[in-house]
Amino acid sequence: MKWLKLDKKYMVQFFVLSLLSLLYVFPIILVNLYYKDDLGWSLSGTIGLKSDGRPLGEYLVLMLCGGEPVTDTAPLPLILLVLLLSYTLILYAQINLDSVFNKYMLIPVLLLVITNPLAIECLSYRYGAIVMFTALALSFIIFSIPDTISKIALFIYSSVLSMAIMSLYQPALGMCLILLIISVFFYVINDKKLDFIRGGGTSRRHWSRIHCLQNCHCKPLCQPKRLAL
Repeated sequence: MKWLKLDKKYMVQFFVLSLLSLLYVFPIILVNLYYKDDLGWSLSGTIGLKSDGRPLGEYLVLMLCGGEPVTDTAPLPLILLVLLLSYTLILYAQINLDSVFNKYMLIPVLLLVITNPLAIECLSYRYGAIVMFTALALSFIIFSIPDTISKIALFIYSSVLSMAIMSLYQPALGMCLILLIISVFFYVINDKKLDFIRGGGTSRRHWSRIHCLQNCHCKPLCQPKRLAL
């Protein structure tokens, strides 16, 4: 599991991205309001995510709240999700964008994941935000699995992470599709043969990832190796 460790230069980027992300969510912490579902969960002391097909999300919230009835632990979940998402974004950049690393451009690009206008509503949930963004973070981890691991390990990692995403927040699978498109884009601009799409078997890693995720009823995913521009 050494691939989960950040290099020294990326550790600096991680701290910078975390700091800027925390500054972005600071107004949400300062306002300290209950948003939509937060009111019902706080009054009833229960969550009910299991009935929505998100059992892992319920267990995650209960773990942070110390069990039922759920208690208000804000802003701890918001801070934790910022740190987790910042880590997975930097890990993804380390594996996939190292050949085009630019310390001045990397942070603004990755910061858009959390600062985009569509994410502000999700960040406003006191309880549900940690569930949604944990699922989003797992999507980036799937595409950060290195080329050096065995086919069996790749199958296990991809399957477990995919099922975890589906048990947390199913719409997060859309990010997997976006990362797939980015992977193909890098192949195209570097004049790479897309044999892994045609079935030429250029990389056993691509097909094993696709097959194992199909078994989990997820969208096919693939990740390119590091590219030299």
